[in-house]
Amino acid sequence: MPGTPLEVRFIGLPTIDILQDVLQQQLSGFETA
Repeated sequence: MPGTPLEVRFIGLPTIDILQDVLQQQLSGFETA
């Protein structure tokens, strides 16, 4: 798994995947919180 979304962007991976991952993490964080 990439360390930071910025690195992934530099690599050139689809930003949609990154956004989905970030959104999922944030959603799960809100749910647990």
